[in-house]
Amino acid sequence: MDGSIPLNDVLNKEDVQKTQSTSSEINPNTKQDSNTNTSQVNKSSQNPVPGPTPTPPQPEHHEDRSHSPVPLSTPYPDLPVIPADQGTTNRAVAGFVIDTDGSTRDIVIEVSSGYGPADDAIISAISSWSFKPGTDSDGNPIPVHTRRGFKLEIKDK
Repeated sequence: MDGSIPLNDVLNKEDVQKTQSTSSEINPNTKQDSNTNTSQVNKSSQNPVPGPTPTPPQPEHHEDRSHSPVPLSTPYPDLPVIPADQGTTNRAVAGFVIDTDGSTRDIVIEVSSGYGPADDAIISAISSWSFKPGTDSDGNPIPVHTRRGFKLEIKDK
């Protein structure tokens, strides 16, 4: 035996002492300290052997459980036909919040049709809509602001 112990072997105190006494007989660069009975190796003649690289702590795997709101009941508004002489556009856009309970709130017409009864019908319809609420990455319900566009029919006389 050459006095060495493989790096991955588990050592007990007797193994270390046996290795140190064997090493001092073989390695002329080893000095014995008479006070502590431990070996000291001349560091300039020894190549350091790197130990195993510690594995950095891994972040806990966290499944992203976020999702957008899912429509449950969103009937299309019963829109009136807009007379051509009203000077309106053929579209409207409404913005609203889908709340944590799936209801809608804060409904505003962001792009008006220019015809009050059509805008009112859009607001009325959206106020009755229901959704499965959107969630954050932990799966907790969150309010979500969204928009919806509507195409309107304009009738010539």
